[in-house]
Amino acid sequence: MDCYEKFSLRRKYDLYVRAYSEAVGQLVAVSSLATRSEWKLAWDLAGRARLLCDETLRQLRQHTAEHGC
Repeated sequence: MDCYEKFSLRRKYDLYVRAYSEAVGQLVAVSSLATRSEWKLAWDLAGRARLLCDETLRQLRQHTAEHGC
């Protein structure tokens, strides 16, 4: 059984991946209709969501390597 910290990181990663997917979907939806500033806002949101995914995945991998769980 996974330890609580790994479970928590996995759950956090799953949530961030979902948020990233939704942000990219919004970016695609507004790309042809949005003003430049609206598009930039959607782009920045997707970028921040991707960074959260990347950082959480890094933490998850580090935890797994250190704990072996």
